[in-house]
Amino acid sequence: QAAGIVLNHPYQYAYYNLLAGDAQASYELDYWDVSTVNAMRWLCKSGERDSALPLVLGSRDEMSWFGVEHGYAVLTAKEKETLTITTDANAPYLFYNTTYAGIYGVEPPQGYRVLFTLESYGNTLCTVYERLSAQ
Repeated sequence: QAAGIVLNHPYQYAYYNLLAGDAQASYELDYWDVSTVNAMRWLCKSGERDSALPLVLGSRDEMSWFGVEHGYAVLTAKEKETLTITTDANAPYLFYNTTYAGIYGVEPPQGYRVLFTLESYGNTLCTVYERLSAQ
């Protein structure tokens, strides 16, 4: 257990016993949207993103947006200068809390690619999508 906690920090809370079944499909893995702030920070620092796209992050479901909105509030002033958030469902970058996107039936966006995911115990907590340049 200790090794699992260390290896999955800071998302060690997303652990479910293997006997509980498929945690990804059956349980809320990031109920408090803890991964959101780290996803936003990773996005701000990413050298893998398309630098031609403005650094504007949105979401397509209410609870993922809740995470973005509240996560933005705890970013540093410098991070807030770098990243803008929007309610535009077609923003250049989209944040999906995997649990809430599933609950609300939000499908992966067309015309976007997975830029990165944050995972714990082999389960995806959140995904950030990047709009393809052709759009």
